[in-house]
Amino acid sequence: MLPSDYLEFYTGLDLNTVWQHCNFAGLDGRTGLLELAAVKYYTRPTSETGLVPYGFEEIESSDNAFQVFENRNALPISYTYNQYITREEYEALSGLEKEQALLQAAVLEIVPAGFDTADIQPELIPLDYRIIETAGVEWSDQHLEAEGGGTISLSADVPEGCEVYMVLQGARTSDRQSSNILLNAGRAAEDFSVEKQAVILRPESHWYFERDAVVFNLGPGHPGKNDFVLAFDGDSSLDLENL
Repeated sequence: MLPSDYLEFYTGLDLNTVWQHCNFAGLDGRTGLLELAAVKYYTRPTSETGLVPYGFEEIESSDNAFQVFENRNALPISYTYNQYITREEYEALSGLEKEQALLQAAVLEIVPAGFDTADIQPELIPLDYRIIETAGVEWSDQHLEAEGGGTISLSADVPEGCEVYMVLQGARTSDRQSSNILLNAGRAAEDFSVEKQAVILRPESHWYFERDAVVFNLGPGHPGKNDFVLAFDGDSSLDLENL
């Protein structure tokens, strides 16, 4: 049993880590959300390589089986705001814009006197990507059909000093889809690769929840030419407004 506020918070941020309306698997390593949650340490098995959230630096550990990373930007468990935005303003933002808004202002239902309203300025840069290949996938008129194992391969130039996201706007199973859809999103550059997963549930599912988009955090750094892939585990029929 979970308060409905948890689901509203996670889905409002378009987190790919929501698997069911009562099953959440973390904050996807998103920098702003880790700071807001006062996450100070990150651990992983020594044998594992790949993505470490932005701002985490390895520290010495007496345990040879695990690496320990400390967040140099960690907020304390309790912190305050000196400006606000209204709930109505917050709900009008996208999931990534909400993350940045929460780093700048409190979200208030009732506004007390004497506080300043915030002028939220999200720092989001859309990348001009190129579709290199579609294998077993047809996508047109905001509708996508994929055969089992179908992929969309993309390429984009990533600037310095940023965190990279793949956003599936308005992704929903179509009327033709008879099962849930498992998605895999990946990013690769020289000596680096990361892969994330998400599920899109049919409205008939017992575990169904609504969301406006699915966001995959594909990691910080590695500027220059990057390759991306969106892959489908099985036959998939979905409506997709934008990628």
